Amino acid sequence: MARWKHERGKLSIPVLEQLVDVELEEDGSLSVMPRQASPVLNLKAFHALDVEGSKAFARDAAEQLQRVIDDPDILFSPFTKKTFETILKSAAARLSASGVYVPDEEGRDETNRKLSVADDTLRISDTWVLYARNRAEDFRKADISKLIRSVEGAEKIEEIPEAGVRFVTPPSDEKIYGGGGIDLGQASWRAGVGEGSGVADLQPKAAHDFFFPLATNADQEAIAYRLEEDPAVHVMGPPGTGKTHLIGNIISHYLACGKRVLVTAKSAEALVAVREKLPEGIRALAISVIHSDREGAGQLEEAIQMLASEAKQINVAQVSREIGDKQNALADVSDRIKAIDVELIDYARRNLEKVSAAGSDVLPMDLARTVVEGQSTFLWFTDDLDLGARFEPQFGDGDIRDARAARIALGDDIAYRSQDLPIAADLPDMPNLLAAHRDLLAANLAGDRARSAKR
Repeated sequence: MARWKHERGKLSIPVLEQLVDVELEEDGSLSVMPRQASPVLNLKAFHALDVEGSKAFARDAAEQLQRVIDDPDILFSPFTKKTFETILKSAAARLSASGVYVPDEEGRDETNRKLSVADDTLRISDTWVLYARNRAEDFRKADISKLIRSVEGAEKIEEIPEAGVRFVTPPSDEKIYGGGGIDLGQASWRAGVGEGSGVADLQPKAAHDFFFPLATNADQEAIAYRLEEDPAVHVMGPPGTGKTHLIGNIISHYLACGKRVLVTAKSAEALVAVREKLPEGIRALAISVIHSDREGAGQLEEAIQMLASEAKQINVAQVSREIGDKQNALADVSDRIKAIDVELIDYARRNLEKVSAAGSDVLPMDLARTVVEGQSTFLWFTDDLDLGARFEPQFGDGDIRDARAARIALGDDIAYRSQDLPIAADLPDMPNLLAAHRDLLAANLAGDRARSAKR
Protein backbone atom coordinates (compact mmCIF):
# COMPACT_ATOMS: atom_id res chain seq x y z
CA MET A 1 0.00 0.00 0.00
CA ALA A 2 1.16 3.55 -0.86
CA ARG A 3 -0.12 6.46 1.25
CA TRP A 4 0.81 10.07 0.50
CA LYS A 5 -0.61 13.61 0.77
CA HIS A 6 0.74 14.95 -2.49
CA GLU A 7 0.39 18.63 -3.33
CA ARG A 8 -2.04 17.71 -6.11
CA GLY A 9 -4.07 15.09 -4.26
CA LYS A 10 -4.15 12.34 -1.64
CA LEU A 11 -3.03 8.76 -2.46
CA SER A 12 -4.09 5.59 -0.68
CA ILE A 13 -3.70 2.80 -3.21
CA PRO A 14 -2.17 -0.66 -3.58
CA VAL A 15 1.08 -0.64 -5.56
CA LEU A 16 0.82 -4.36 -6.32
CA GLU A 17 -2.48 -6.16 -6.87
CA GLN A 18 -3.06 -9.91 -6.64
CA LEU A 19 -6.44 -11.58 -7.20
CA VAL A 20 -7.42 -13.83 -4.29
CA ASP A 21 -10.28 -16.05 -3.18
CA VAL A 22 -11.73 -15.54 0.29
CA GLU A 23 -13.60 -18.35 2.04
CA LEU A 24 -15.44 -18.32 5.36
CA GLU A 25 -14.34 -21.23 7.55
CA GLU A 26 -16.58 -23.07 10.03
CA ASP A 27 -14.90 -21.36 12.98
CA GLY A 28 -15.69 -17.91 11.54
CA SER A 29 -12.19 -17.16 10.28
CA LEU A 30 -11.43 -16.13 6.71
CA SER A 31 -9.04 -18.03 4.45
CA VAL A 32 -7.28 -15.90 1.84
CA MET A 33 -5.88 -17.90 -1.10
CA PRO A 34 -4.04 -16.21 -4.01
CA ARG A 35 -5.28 -17.18 -7.46
CA GLN A 36 -3.03 -18.47 -10.19
CA ALA A 37 -3.44 -15.17 -12.06
CA SER A 38 -0.30 -13.02 -12.27
CA PRO A 39 0.05 -9.90 -10.06
CA VAL A 40 -0.14 -6.45 -11.67
CA LEU A 41 1.39 -3.03 -10.92
CA ASN A 42 -1.01 -0.19 -10.10
CA LEU A 43 0.77 3.11 -10.78
CA LYS A 44 -1.92 5.01 -12.72
CA ALA A 45 -2.56 7.35 -9.81
CA PHE A 46 1.12 8.41 -9.82
CA HIS A 47 0.90 9.08 -13.56
CA ALA A 48 -2.26 11.16 -13.03
CA LEU A 49 -0.42 13.32 -10.50
CA ASP A 50 2.47 13.80 -12.97
CA VAL A 51 4.92 12.30 -10.48
CA GLU A 52 8.36 12.66 -12.04
CA GLY A 53 9.83 9.35 -13.18
CA SER A 54 6.65 7.34 -12.56
CA LYS A 55 6.36 6.08 -16.14
CA ALA A 56 10.01 5.10 -16.36
CA PHE A 57 9.73 3.28 -13.04
CA ALA A 58 6.55 1.55 -14.26
CA ARG A 59 8.47 0.08 -17.21
CA ASP A 60 11.40 -1.06 -15.08
CA ALA A 61 9.19 -2.47 -12.31
CA ALA A 62 7.04 -4.34 -14.83
CA GLU A 63 10.14 -6.06 -16.25
CA GLN A 64 11.37 -6.89 -12.73
CA LEU A 65 7.98 -8.27 -11.73
CA GLN A 66 7.83 -10.39 -14.88
CA ARG A 67 11.21 -11.93 -14.05
CA VAL A 68 9.85 -12.90 -10.63
CA ILE A 69 6.72 -14.40 -12.19
CA ASP A 70 8.73 -16.39 -14.77
CA ASP A 71 11.23 -17.78 -12.22
CA PRO A 72 9.94 -21.22 -11.08
CA ASP A 73 12.17 -21.05 -7.98
CA ILE A 74 10.46 -17.89 -6.65
CA LEU A 75 6.71 -18.16 -7.33
CA PHE A 76 5.17 -14.79 -6.46
CA SER A 77 3.00 -14.72 -3.34
CA PRO A 78 1.65 -11.81 -1.25
CA PHE A 79 2.68 -13.84 1.80
CA THR A 80 6.36 -14.16 0.76
CA LYS A 81 8.23 -10.84 1.17
CA LYS A 82 11.22 -11.76 -0.98
CA THR A 83 8.98 -11.96 -4.05
CA PHE A 84 7.90 -8.29 -3.90
CA GLU A 85 10.02 -6.40 -1.36
CA THR A 86 12.62 -5.23 -3.89
CA ILE A 87 9.92 -3.72 -6.10
CA LEU A 88 8.31 -1.86 -3.17
CA LYS A 89 11.67 -0.48 -2.00
CA SER A 90 12.41 0.74 -5.53
CA ALA A 91 8.98 2.39 -5.72
CA ALA A 92 9.57 4.31 -2.48
CA ALA A 93 13.00 5.51 -3.65
CA ARG A 94 12.14 6.43 -7.24
CA LEU A 95 8.66 7.92 -6.90
CA SER A 96 9.67 10.48 -4.27
CA ALA A 97 12.97 11.86 -3.10
CA SER A 98 11.77 11.56 0.50
CA GLY A 99 9.89 8.28 0.01
CA VAL A 100 10.09 5.65 2.73
CA TYR A 101 9.67 1.89 2.71
CA VAL A 102 7.83 1.46 6.01
CA PRO A 103 9.50 -1.75 7.30
CA ASP A 104 12.87 0.05 7.03
CA GLU A 105 11.80 3.02 9.20
CA GLU A 106 13.90 3.35 12.31
CA GLY A 107 12.13 2.18 15.44
CA ARG A 108 9.36 0.48 13.47
CA ASP A 109 7.65 -2.42 15.29
CA GLU A 110 7.73 -5.37 12.88
CA THR A 111 4.58 -6.84 14.42
CA ASN A 112 2.61 -3.65 13.72
CA ARG A 113 0.73 -4.36 10.49
CA LYS A 114 -1.44 -1.24 10.55
CA LEU A 115 -1.30 1.15 7.62
CA SER A 116 0.78 4.31 7.97
CA VAL A 117 -0.88 7.68 8.39
CA ALA A 118 -1.03 9.64 5.13
CA ASP A 119 1.15 12.79 5.28
CA ASP A 120 3.51 14.71 3.00
CA THR A 121 5.95 11.79 3.01
CA LEU A 122 5.36 8.93 0.56
CA ARG A 123 5.19 5.75 2.59
CA ILE A 124 4.97 2.35 0.93
CA SER A 125 4.15 -0.53 3.25
CA ASP A 126 4.36 -4.29 2.83
CA THR A 127 1.03 -4.54 4.63
CA TRP A 128 -1.68 -5.97 2.38
CA VAL A 129 -5.37 -5.13 2.42
CA LEU A 130 -8.42 -6.77 0.82
CA TYR A 131 -10.56 -4.97 -1.76
CA ALA A 132 -13.97 -6.41 -2.58
CA ARG A 133 -14.91 -5.53 -6.14
CA ASN A 134 -18.14 -6.16 -7.98
CA ARG A 135 -17.72 -8.61 -10.84
CA ALA A 136 -18.37 -7.20 -14.28
CA GLU A 137 -21.27 -8.89 -16.07
CA ASP A 138 -20.12 -11.80 -18.17
CA PHE A 139 -20.54 -10.87 -21.83
CA ARG A 140 -21.28 -14.50 -22.68
CA LYS A 141 -24.26 -14.47 -20.33
CA ALA A 142 -25.46 -11.26 -21.96
CA ASP A 143 -25.20 -12.86 -25.42
CA ILE A 144 -27.09 -15.94 -24.26
CA SER A 145 -29.84 -13.77 -22.74
CA LYS A 146 -30.10 -11.82 -25.99
CA LEU A 147 -30.34 -15.08 -27.95
CA ILE A 148 -33.10 -16.35 -25.65
CA ARG A 149 -35.09 -13.16 -26.17
CA SER A 150 -34.66 -13.44 -29.95
CA VAL A 151 -35.82 -17.07 -29.95
CA GLU A 152 -38.83 -16.32 -27.78
CA GLY A 153 -39.77 -13.34 -29.96
CA ALA A 154 -39.49 -15.17 -33.29
CA GLU A 155 -42.77 -16.19 -34.93
CA LYS A 156 -41.18 -18.60 -37.44
CA ILE A 157 -38.17 -20.87 -37.20
CA GLU A 158 -36.79 -19.25 -40.36
CA GLU A 159 -36.42 -15.97 -38.48
CA ILE A 160 -33.78 -17.49 -36.25
CA PRO A 161 -30.25 -17.82 -37.67
CA GLU A 162 -29.26 -21.43 -38.32
CA ALA A 163 -26.42 -21.17 -35.80
CA GLY A 164 -28.94 -20.12 -33.17
CA VAL A 165 -31.25 -23.02 -34.03
CA ARG A 166 -28.39 -25.47 -33.65
CA PHE A 167 -27.45 -23.87 -30.36
CA VAL A 168 -30.80 -24.68 -28.76
CA THR A 169 -31.42 -28.02 -30.53
CA PRO A 170 -30.38 -31.20 -28.68
CA PRO A 171 -27.62 -33.08 -30.51
CA SER A 172 -28.60 -35.99 -32.74
CA ASP A 173 -27.88 -39.58 -31.73
CA GLU A 174 -27.12 -40.48 -35.36
CA LYS A 175 -23.64 -41.86 -35.89
CA ILE A 176 -21.77 -39.79 -38.46
CA TYR A 177 -18.93 -42.22 -38.95
CA GLY A 178 -19.13 -45.91 -39.63
CA GLY A 179 -16.57 -48.55 -38.91
CA GLY A 180 -16.53 -51.89 -37.13
CA GLY A 181 -14.68 -52.69 -33.97
CA ILE A 182 -16.16 -52.41 -30.52
CA ASP A 183 -19.01 -50.39 -29.09
CA LEU A 184 -17.37 -47.99 -26.63
CA GLY A 185 -20.39 -47.94 -24.37
CA GLN A 186 -21.02 -51.67 -24.08
CA ALA A 187 -20.04 -53.83 -21.16
CA SER A 188 -17.44 -56.54 -21.49
CA TRP A 189 -16.36 -59.42 -19.29
CA ARG A 190 -13.13 -59.02 -17.48
CA ALA A 191 -11.74 -61.55 -15.03
CA GLY A 192 -10.88 -60.23 -11.60
CA VAL A 193 -9.79 -61.48 -8.19
CA GLY A 194 -12.33 -60.96 -5.43
CA GLU A 195 -11.76 -59.50 -2.01
CA GLY A 196 -11.77 -62.89 -0.29
CA SER A 197 -8.92 -65.36 -0.07
CA GLY A 198 -10.54 -68.54 -1.34
CA VAL A 199 -10.70 -70.15 -4.75
CA ALA A 200 -14.43 -69.42 -4.96
CA ASP A 201 -13.65 -65.71 -5.19
CA LEU A 202 -11.59 -66.18 -8.36
CA GLN A 203 -14.45 -65.68 -10.79
CA PRO A 204 -14.83 -63.33 -13.78
CA LYS A 205 -16.88 -60.28 -12.90
CA ALA A 206 -18.95 -57.94 -15.06
CA ALA A 207 -17.11 -54.72 -15.90
CA HIS A 208 -16.89 -51.91 -18.40
CA ASP A 209 -13.96 -51.05 -20.58
CA PHE A 210 -12.82 -47.67 -19.30
CA PHE A 211 -10.99 -45.45 -21.75
CA PHE A 212 -8.64 -43.72 -19.35
CA PRO A 213 -5.68 -41.81 -20.86
CA LEU A 214 -3.93 -41.59 -17.48
CA ALA A 215 -2.71 -44.36 -15.21
CA THR A 216 -5.19 -45.50 -12.59
CA ASN A 217 -5.38 -47.74 -9.53
CA ALA A 218 -7.94 -50.12 -8.06
CA ASP A 219 -9.55 -47.51 -5.79
CA GLN A 220 -10.07 -45.08 -8.67
CA GLU A 221 -11.49 -47.82 -10.89
CA ALA A 222 -13.90 -48.74 -8.07
CA ILE A 223 -15.24 -45.17 -8.14
CA ALA A 224 -15.69 -45.40 -11.92
CA TYR A 225 -17.64 -48.65 -11.47
CA ARG A 226 -19.89 -46.93 -8.93
CA LEU A 227 -20.61 -44.16 -11.41
CA GLU A 228 -21.87 -46.77 -13.90
CA GLU A 229 -24.49 -47.83 -11.34
CA ASP A 230 -25.21 -44.59 -9.44
CA PRO A 231 -25.18 -41.12 -11.06
CA ALA A 232 -24.38 -39.48 -7.68
CA VAL A 233 -21.13 -40.61 -6.07
CA HIS A 234 -19.53 -38.60 -3.25
CA VAL A 235 -15.73 -38.90 -3.14
CA MET A 236 -13.57 -37.44 -0.38
CA GLY A 237 -9.82 -37.52 0.01
CA PRO A 238 -6.88 -35.37 1.17
CA PRO A 239 -4.64 -33.56 -1.36
CA GLY A 240 -2.46 -35.84 -3.44
CA THR A 241 -4.82 -38.83 -3.52
CA GLY A 242 -5.57 -38.44 -7.24
CA LYS A 243 -9.05 -36.86 -7.26
CA THR A 244 -8.27 -34.45 -10.12
CA HIS A 245 -6.42 -37.24 -11.90
CA LEU A 246 -9.53 -39.44 -11.70
CA ILE A 247 -11.83 -36.62 -12.87
CA GLY A 248 -9.67 -36.17 -15.97
CA ASN A 249 -9.92 -39.90 -16.71
CA ILE A 250 -13.70 -39.99 -16.25
CA ILE A 251 -14.22 -36.93 -18.47
CA SER A 252 -12.11 -38.54 -21.20
CA HIS A 253 -14.03 -41.82 -20.89
CA TYR A 254 -17.45 -40.16 -21.17
CA LEU A 255 -16.34 -38.08 -24.15
CA ALA A 256 -15.05 -41.23 -25.84
CA CYS A 257 -18.50 -42.74 -25.32
CA GLY A 258 -20.20 -39.73 -26.96
CA LYS A 259 -21.46 -38.13 -23.76
CA ARG A 260 -21.39 -34.49 -22.68
CA VAL A 261 -19.76 -33.50 -19.40
CA LEU A 262 -20.27 -30.45 -17.17
CA VAL A 263 -17.69 -29.81 -14.43
CA THR A 264 -18.36 -27.30 -11.65
CA ALA A 265 -15.92 -26.05 -9.04
CA LYS A 266 -15.61 -23.38 -6.36
CA SER A 267 -12.68 -21.70 -8.10
CA ALA A 268 -11.22 -21.23 -11.55
CA GLU A 269 -7.95 -22.80 -10.38
CA ALA A 270 -9.66 -26.14 -9.76
CA LEU A 271 -11.02 -26.13 -13.32
CA VAL A 272 -7.59 -25.24 -14.68
CA ALA A 273 -6.12 -28.24 -12.83
CA VAL A 274 -8.78 -30.56 -14.31
CA ARG A 275 -8.30 -29.12 -17.81
CA GLU A 276 -4.56 -29.82 -17.65
CA LYS A 277 -5.31 -33.51 -16.97
CA LEU A 278 -7.15 -33.87 -20.29
CA PRO A 279 -5.33 -35.16 -23.39
CA GLU A 280 -4.14 -32.39 -25.69
CA GLY A 281 -6.49 -33.55 -28.44
CA ILE A 282 -9.59 -32.56 -26.45
CA ARG A 283 -8.18 -30.00 -24.02
CA ALA A 284 -9.14 -27.07 -26.26
CA LEU A 285 -12.81 -28.09 -26.00
CA ALA A 286 -12.84 -27.55 -22.22
CA ILE A 287 -14.04 -23.99 -21.60
CA SER A 288 -14.06 -22.49 -18.10
CA VAL A 289 -17.02 -20.11 -17.79
CA ILE A 290 -15.94 -18.58 -14.46
CA HIS A 291 -12.66 -17.17 -15.76
CA SER A 292 -12.36 -13.50 -16.52
CA ASP A 293 -14.02 -12.37 -19.72
CA ARG A 294 -10.71 -12.19 -21.54
CA GLU A 295 -9.56 -15.68 -20.51
CA GLY A 296 -12.95 -17.27 -21.16
CA ALA A 297 -13.22 -15.58 -24.56
CA GLY A 298 -9.72 -16.80 -25.44
CA GLN A 299 -10.59 -20.39 -24.58
CA LEU A 300 -13.87 -20.18 -26.50
CA GLU A 301 -12.10 -18.74 -29.54
CA GLU A 302 -9.45 -21.48 -29.35
CA ALA A 303 -12.13 -24.20 -29.31
CA ILE A 304 -14.05 -22.66 -32.23
CA GLN A 305 -10.90 -22.27 -34.32
CA MET A 306 -9.89 -25.87 -33.66
CA LEU A 307 -13.33 -27.18 -34.63
CA ALA A 308 -13.48 -24.98 -37.74
CA SER A 309 -10.02 -26.15 -38.82
CA GLU A 310 -10.89 -29.81 -38.24
CA ALA A 311 -14.20 -29.47 -40.11
CA LYS A 312 -12.49 -28.01 -43.18
CA GLN A 313 -9.75 -30.63 -43.37
CA ILE A 314 -11.67 -33.75 -42.38
CA ASN A 315 -11.99 -36.64 -44.84
CA VAL A 316 -15.05 -38.66 -43.81
CA ALA A 317 -13.94 -41.89 -45.51
CA GLN A 318 -10.45 -41.72 -44.06
CA VAL A 319 -11.71 -40.87 -40.58
CA SER A 320 -14.16 -43.79 -40.74
CA ARG A 321 -11.31 -46.16 -41.60
CA GLU A 322 -9.14 -44.76 -38.79
CA ILE A 323 -11.99 -45.13 -36.30
CA GLY A 324 -12.53 -48.73 -37.38
CA ASP A 325 -8.80 -49.52 -37.15
CA LYS A 326 -8.45 -47.98 -33.68
CA GLN A 327 -11.57 -49.71 -32.40
CA ASN A 328 -10.26 -53.03 -33.72
CA ALA A 329 -6.96 -52.33 -31.98
CA LEU A 330 -8.85 -51.64 -28.75
CA ALA A 331 -10.75 -54.89 -29.20
CA ASP A 332 -7.45 -56.77 -29.62
CA VAL A 333 -6.06 -55.17 -26.48
CA SER A 334 -9.26 -56.00 -24.60
CA ASP A 335 -9.01 -59.66 -25.69
CA ARG A 336 -5.39 -59.77 -24.60
CA ILE A 337 -6.32 -58.32 -21.20
CA LYS A 338 -8.98 -61.00 -20.78
CA ALA A 339 -6.47 -63.73 -21.65
CA ILE A 340 -3.97 -62.32 -19.15
CA ASP A 341 -6.67 -62.14 -16.48
CA VAL A 342 -7.53 -65.80 -17.09
CA GLU A 343 -3.85 -66.71 -16.74
CA LEU A 344 -3.61 -64.72 -13.52
CA ILE A 345 -6.65 -66.53 -12.12
CA ASP A 346 -5.04 -69.86 -13.04
CA TYR A 347 -1.83 -68.87 -11.22
CA ALA A 348 -3.85 -67.69 -8.23
CA ARG A 349 -5.86 -70.90 -8.16
CA ARG A 350 -2.68 -72.98 -8.10
CA ASN A 351 -1.53 -71.07 -5.04
CA LEU A 352 -4.89 -71.05 -3.27
CA GLU A 353 -5.90 -74.68 -3.71
CA LYS A 354 -4.72 -76.72 -0.72
CA VAL A 355 -2.46 -79.76 -1.08
CA SER A 356 -1.98 -82.78 1.21
CA ALA A 357 1.25 -82.84 3.21
CA ALA A 358 2.15 -84.69 6.41
CA GLY A 359 -1.43 -85.83 6.88
CA SER A 360 -3.05 -82.37 6.59
CA ASP A 361 -4.25 -79.95 3.90
CA VAL A 362 -2.10 -76.84 3.59
CA LEU A 363 -1.67 -74.02 1.10
CA PRO A 364 1.27 -74.37 -1.31
CA MET A 365 2.75 -71.12 0.00
CA ASP A 366 2.67 -72.46 3.58
CA LEU A 367 4.33 -75.70 2.47
CA ALA A 368 7.02 -73.74 0.63
CA ARG A 369 7.56 -71.60 3.74
CA THR A 370 8.02 -74.74 5.85
CA VAL A 371 10.64 -76.08 3.43
CA VAL A 372 12.52 -72.76 3.42
CA GLU A 373 12.47 -72.49 7.20
CA GLY A 374 13.80 -76.07 7.53
CA GLN A 375 16.26 -75.98 4.64
CA SER A 376 19.23 -76.59 6.93
CA THR A 377 17.80 -80.07 7.62
CA PHE A 378 17.84 -80.94 3.93
CA LEU A 379 21.18 -79.48 2.87
CA TRP A 380 22.44 -82.97 2.01
CA PHE A 381 19.96 -83.01 -0.91
CA THR A 382 22.37 -82.17 -3.73
CA ASP A 383 19.80 -82.61 -6.51
CA ASP A 384 18.75 -79.44 -8.33
CA LEU A 385 15.10 -80.33 -8.91
CA ASP A 386 12.37 -78.55 -10.79
CA LEU A 387 8.75 -79.38 -11.66
CA GLY A 388 9.61 -81.04 -14.97
CA ALA A 389 8.34 -84.52 -15.87
CA ARG A 390 11.85 -85.99 -15.77
CA PHE A 391 11.95 -85.43 -12.01
CA GLU A 392 8.70 -87.19 -11.27
CA PRO A 393 9.40 -90.04 -8.74
CA GLN A 394 9.80 -93.56 -10.23
CA PHE A 395 8.72 -95.27 -7.01
CA GLY A 396 5.68 -95.43 -4.82
CA ASP A 397 4.80 -95.48 -1.15
CA GLY A 398 5.30 -99.31 -1.06
CA ASP A 399 8.87 -98.95 -2.33
CA ILE A 400 9.60 -96.40 0.35
CA ARG A 401 8.23 -98.71 3.08
CA ASP A 402 10.37 -101.66 1.79
CA ALA A 403 13.49 -99.49 1.68
CA ARG A 404 12.87 -98.31 5.24
CA ALA A 405 12.38 -101.90 6.49
CA ALA A 406 15.60 -103.01 4.75
CA ARG A 407 17.52 -100.12 6.29
CA ILE A 408 16.32 -101.12 9.77
CA ALA A 409 17.19 -104.79 9.17
CA LEU A 410 20.73 -104.03 7.98
CA GLY A 411 21.41 -101.66 10.85
CA ASP A 412 25.14 -101.32 11.53
CA ASP A 413 26.05 -103.60 8.62
CA ILE A 414 25.83 -100.64 6.28
CA ALA A 415 29.50 -99.87 6.86
CA TYR A 416 29.95 -97.99 3.61
CA ARG A 417 27.26 -95.39 4.17
CA SER A 418 29.85 -92.71 4.95
CA GLN A 419 32.48 -93.92 2.44
CA ASP A 420 32.99 -92.94 -1.15
CA LEU A 421 32.31 -95.85 -3.50
CA PRO A 422 35.07 -96.50 -6.12
CA ILE A 423 34.52 -95.56 -9.70
CA ALA A 424 33.96 -98.58 -11.99
CA ALA A 425 36.80 -97.46 -14.27
CA ASP A 426 39.25 -97.74 -11.39
CA LEU A 427 38.45 -101.46 -10.75
CA PRO A 428 40.73 -104.18 -12.35
CA ASP A 429 39.55 -105.79 -15.56
CA MET A 430 38.39 -109.43 -15.72
CA PRO A 431 41.71 -111.16 -16.82
CA ASN A 432 43.65 -109.40 -14.05
CA LEU A 433 40.92 -110.23 -11.56
CA LEU A 434 41.05 -113.99 -12.52
CA ALA A 435 44.86 -114.03 -12.33
CA ALA A 436 44.75 -112.47 -8.89
CA HIS A 437 42.14 -115.03 -7.86
CA ARG A 438 44.39 -117.90 -8.99
CA ASP A 439 47.38 -116.42 -7.17
CA LEU A 440 45.31 -116.08 -4.04
CA LEU A 441 44.19 -119.75 -4.25
CA ALA A 442 47.79 -120.88 -4.81
CA ALA A 443 48.99 -118.85 -1.84
CA ASN A 444 46.29 -120.34 0.40
CA LEU A 445 47.20 -123.91 -0.77
CA ALA A 446 50.90 -123.33 -0.09
CA GLY A 447 50.05 -122.05 3.37
CA ASP A 448 48.01 -125.14 4.15
CA ARG A 449 50.89 -127.46 3.06
CA ALA A 450 53.34 -125.54 5.22
CA ARG A 451 51.19 -125.86 8.27
CA SER A 452 50.66 -129.66 7.65
CA ALA A 453 54.42 -130.24 7.36
CA LYS A 454 55.07 -128.62 10.74
CA ARG A 455 52.70 -131.00 12.43
